[in-house]
Amino acid sequence: MIFIDSDILLDVALNRKPHEKYAMQLLTLRDTHNTVLCTSASSLLNVHYFAYKAAGKTQAKNLIITLKD
Repeated sequence: MIFIDSDILLDVALNRKPHEKYAMQLLTLRDTHNTVLCTSASSLLNVHYFAYKAAGKTQAKNLIITLKD
């Protein structure tokens, strides 16, 4: 099991270069190596806050729904 903090999620969600590439590699471990990834409610709250500021309410909500799955 790997804990994913909000910085990793934000790197991918907001396309923060150069970290996005490495964060995406980490997130794909779930599919490529059957690894369990987890995060916390406070991390999701942080992601929603920054996504809301950067992209608006609808995209922030959709991002959290996608991450939840």
